[in-house]
This record gives sequence, C-alpha cells and structure tokens, in this order.
Amino acid sequence: MRVIISLGLLFGLTGCAVIGATSAVVSTTAKVITLPVKAAGAAVDAITPGDDADDETSEDGDDK
Repeated sequence: MRVIISLGLLFGLTGCAVIGATSAVVSTTAKVITLPVKAAGAAVDAITPGDDADDETSEDGDDK
C-alpha cells in the first residue's frame, strides 16, 4: 500500500515540477521579448523632440 501511495506522490510532484518549469520558461520569454520593446520606446522618446508639459494642455491652452 505504501508503494502505491509513494508512486502516486512521485508522479504528482513530477507534474508540479513540469508545470513550474514551463511557467518559468514562459515568464523568461516574456521578459526577453519586452526588453527590446522598452529599449526601442526609450530610444524613440530620447530622439523625438518635444516637451512633456505640452501633453497636459489642450490645443487652445486650457487645462484638461
């Protein structure tokens, strides 16, 4: 009886390890993909001229 319970726990924990490893891979992949996007966004912000204060007022000069 103990052997059956031990085997059940072994296979159950193995499934958790596989899910944990898969989750880690997906998380790492998402971070690797978003890093170049953030870098490109920062480069565009650095290159484009403009003042951030202009974004807070409407075209006729009134505050939003």
